[in-house]
Amino acid sequence: MVRPFLRGLIPLLLAAVVSCPALAAATPTVLALASYSEDDRWTEAQIRGLRGALGDRVDVIVEFMDMRRLPDGRHLDALALMMERKYAARPPQVVVAMDEDAVRFLVAQHDRLFPRANAVFQGATFFDPAVHGGQGWLTGVVADVDIRGTVEAARLLQPGLRRVVVVNEEPHIGIGRGLGRAFAVAEGTGAFEGLAVEAWEALGHPDLLRRLSNLTATDAVLLLSLGHDEAGLVPGDAESTRAVARASGAPVYGLWAYQLGAGLLGGRVLLGHEQGKVAAELVSRLLGGERPDAVGPVLDGPKAYMFDHGQLARFGLDGARLPDGSRLINTPPPLLPSYRDFPALYLTSGLAAAGVAAALAALVLRLQTNDRVRRGAEAMVAQQTEALRREIEQRRRADERVRANEKRFRDLVATVPGMVYQWAELEDDIYGFTWVSPQAREMFGLEPTDLERDCDYFTIHPDDRELWRRSLRIATEHGIDWEFEGRLLLKDGSMRWWKGLAKPMPTNGGMLFNGIILDITNERLLREETDRLRTRLDFLLNASPSVIYAAEPCPPYTTTFISAGLREMGYTPEEATANPDWWADRIHPDDRPGAMTALALLDRKDALEHSYRFRTARGDWIWVIDKVFLVRDEAGHPTELIGSMADITPLRTAEEALRTSMARQQAILASTPMGIAILDCERRFEQVNERFCSLFGLAPSTFLGHSARLIYRNEAEFQELGAAAYPVIQEGGVFHGERQLRRSDGASFWCALTGCMVDRGRPELGCVWIVDDITTRKAAELTLRSKTAELERSNGELEAFAYVASHDLRQPLRVVNSYLGLLERRLGPTLDAEGREFIGFARDGAQRMDRLIVDLLEYSRVGRRSAPSRPVALGEIARRAVGNLEIAIAESGAEVTIGSGLPTVDGDENELVRLLQNLIGNAVKYHAPDRPPRVTLTVAETDGAWTFAVTDNGIGIAPEHRERVFGIFQRLHSREAFDGTGIGLAVCRKIVERHGGRIWVDAAPEAGSRFVFTLPRRDVIAA
Repeated sequence: MVRPFLRGLIPLLLAAVVSCPALAAATPTVLALASYSEDDRWTEAQIRGLRGALGDRVDVIVEFMDMRRLPDGRHLDALALMMERKYAARPPQVVVAMDEDAVRFLVAQHDRLFPRANAVFQGATFFDPAVHGGQGWLTGVVADVDIRGTVEAARLLQPGLRRVVVVNEEPHIGIGRGLGRAFAVAEGTGAFEGLAVEAWEALGHPDLLRRLSNLTATDAVLLLSLGHDEAGLVPGDAESTRAVARASGAPVYGLWAYQLGAGLLGGRVLLGHEQGKVAAELVSRLLGGERPDAVGPVLDGPKAYMFDHGQLARFGLDGARLPDGSRLINTPPPLLPSYRDFPALYLTSGLAAAGVAAALAALVLRLQTNDRVRRGAEAMVAQQTEALRREIEQRRRADERVRANEKRFRDLVATVPGMVYQWAELEDDIYGFTWVSPQAREMFGLEPTDLERDCDYFTIHPDDRELWRRSLRIATEHGIDWEFEGRLLLKDGSMRWWKGLAKPMPTNGGMLFNGIILDITNERLLREETDRLRTRLDFLLNASPSVIYAAEPCPPYTTTFISAGLREMGYTPEEATANPDWWADRIHPDDRPGAMTALALLDRKDALEHSYRFRTARGDWIWVIDKVFLVRDEAGHPTELIGSMADITPLRTAEEALRTSMARQQAILASTPMGIAILDCERRFEQVNERFCSLFGLAPSTFLGHSARLIYRNEAEFQELGAAAYPVIQEGGVFHGERQLRRSDGASFWCALTGCMVDRGRPELGCVWIVDDITTRKAAELTLRSKTAELERSNGELEAFAYVASHDLRQPLRVVNSYLGLLERRLGPTLDAEGREFIGFARDGAQRMDRLIVDLLEYSRVGRRSAPSRPVALGEIARRAVGNLEIAIAESGAEVTIGSGLPTVDGDENELVRLLQNLIGNAVKYHAPDRPPRVTLTVAETDGAWTFAVTDNGIGIAPEHRERVFGIFQRLHSREAFDGTGIGLAVCRKIVERHGGRIWVDAAPEAGSRFVFTLPRRDVIAA
């Protein structure tokens, strides 16, 4: 008889052999279009259920859309093109669309990609009549998540529940959108009545985990979808769920069975494997000839209450509160010894024979005294002996059949391209290989006996081990087929990819898995290379600024494919491929005949590059460059046009601007009155203008390519200018200098030279030099210096004369004053009133003359005896000036306000005191009789200077006199009204101008005058 594990294993091996391409007959093809990637556990469960139910009678091909990693869908156009070409020769009979994104893609592309195929959807969270119904070729099973049932289970398990946190990290992709809608529907039906609800959407991995850690036992987490981690990567489902569960301070509930075992507490979950089976049933009916509208859709997907015993224990929740019919995983296994199923055929036979012999011997001994009885006993013994002989013969033949079956089995195993095995999953977490085929040695260098003794010889990569164990536990608990892909570490340090397949067979105390392990390293490498090429193609098609297209090789050159770059022009690929004349209609009417003629000639040269104007969706015209290649079949017949179209409007604009700039440059060079030359890095002439040639009396051809030594008087001057100018130029600066150069006739002339790099960022372009003939200016400068020296001498003599004259004039005035005083004292009693008046007039005139001379002397001294310029704090200067005016301020009752923030400037301290004292003193002196003087000194910062203002409320100055008041001896009032000589404001102007500023007067905002002057800032002077 055949051993129990052989009975389960032989059908699997026969199926593996029959499924080989060389042995299998033509089978129907079903294309499973998965929204996500192959490592998505929900997708994997659906595919496993689909394939398991369809079996070998249908060839199931899976295409992954990778929408979780590429949620913007820019790769879908390229994916559609790939599928169009891949399945053109062998289209599938049925297409199965898994989840929302795949369904929408299929609805949009069905007529183009699979026009004769019916389709089944599964994993759609909602039945949307606009998408899932009314197509005529589409039916399916709805993955209607039961949020209400899961929340009710949470209420039962957590009587103190107060708040539900709903996590939906991917609201932008199909599943996230569907779940958001399901949540809204559940909320509208009262599923969360009496509970506070918070929706956490697209928080980002770190923020989500931080918030989860703050939850308490009165909270519950409803996990809808997870997104990218803190590194921007898309983690696996198990890793994501485990990270959330580990961080959360509250139980985490979910809606899918595949999340169990990774930290999810449970809920009323969708069974992906069972949903795949339901989809397989619909596929079978479609393949049998039934119409899609007659076989569905199934609106209630398979669900069950499932919970993790370990998570219940973690949060101290009572399992007795679970909903009726709930299933538990990770329950503690009962104590059970290790189990091995070894046949005991010979042991049973030996014990039976020994028992019969003993019984017969006892019977003979008892009947020896009775001959008649003895003979009867002998006949019985003979009969029993013959029966025993026949039984032993039957057992011998059965054993021979077992050995023959085992030989056939081993021969069959030897032909299977994989490691055949039996694996036991028993209670008390006991597991391991019970039998391994010799292919383990050939494939992985592992001895079967070592593996049967210790399964750790099969060294699974540490990153895969936990997921591998969980997959086996789930398959054991549910009695479902097992499938897994992972990495195996070999003895020599290398790594191989392996894939395990197995069917479960219940046994006492656990489950046996009869299966096969395949080496898929080459397949994985091929898959990775395919993914890399697909990613590269996606990038080239969608990230390139050019528009990549394919078209028919004959008029009207209908576009069959066009990349997403077309959206930059305002069009969609769909509208471009829908209209046969789309491309030709958008070429500028003036350019269309030329473009069509060029394409008609493409058959002769297989490649073409031409430019034309193209209309965008906005209605404007752009210049494009179109590169076209003609594709031929093996017979040389044209099959397709492949091309790229790029917007070169900026390039055309730049070219036009460059031509304009070149023309303008040539015009400038030709019309400028100065000579201009461009020299290379070796100081050779590259370009000269006409003026440059006329300066030196040489033709342009004489300069080009020759050294600049042509225009120097000798080698020393050539080297001297290079040493002085080029270090400055090479640092990006501008050199200015004056040198004597040589004309073609040998005569020298003075030139002003200015040199700089053509482009600081590209020194290899050389330098540009500007040459100006300054011979006449040099002669004028010599004359000017001579006149200046003579004028300075004359001014010095005049200043000395003014000083001496002013000083000497005061002596006669003092004598006049003295004698007038003597006359008044001696003749005073004898003088009448008129005589005394005359003496008063004479004395007053002498005194005014003295003041005029003193003021004139002070005016001449401004700038002549000034101290060296140094930093002066104007706040202190203002206080000194006010102190000098203390008596006049007190007598007039004036109020003088010095503003804050007066700066420090460079200047002469005494002159600045005189400046402020004159301005403030005038403001106090020329006050209105009906109000006390109010004087303010303020400052403001302007570009490169400080602006000061002395404002008063006095009598003011008429606009026509505001410039006149700064002249010497200029008075606006009589001596009887206001005392003074009319020279104070002239001194102020001279002081301000000597310090690099200027002074003026305007009207005050209300009444009076405002004297404004500027002084340079210290940082500007330093610069």
